[in-house]
Amino acid sequence: MGAAVMMMSSMAIGVSAYTLRFTSGAPSSDNAITTTTTVMATSAGKITVKSTTFAVSVSGAYTQMKCTSHKTNESNVNSVGTYYMNYKGTAVPKAGTPVTVKATLTNYVVSKTVSSKGTITA
Repeated sequence: MGAAVMMMSSMAIGVSAYTLRFTSGAPSSDNAITTTTTVMATSAGKITVKSTTFAVSVSGAYTQMKCTSHKTNESNVNSVGTYYMNYKGTAVPKAGTPVTVKATLTNYVVSKTVSSKGTITA
């Protein structure tokens, strides 16, 4: 059974919400496996992901967070909490610079049902 990849893009000043979901057997149009969002960098020097909802029916799934516009470590969100993606070397963007983050549900098929929501701040 194939899952549709749903791409949503948004531009926000400093903070942006994300929502990903997968339900086995649901129409592919109901599943949101990937989202890409762009936020404006602040002076924080890192990307902060606040996971407000993470629910799975069978453990194993997680949301992979990856900055596609700057060099950072990746972050794997697998529960409610705060996660950080630190800029590497001299890659820290100046305040007001666009920062793009891609969130992708990973290992979701074995979990049957996954819901992942939160916010991204640069």
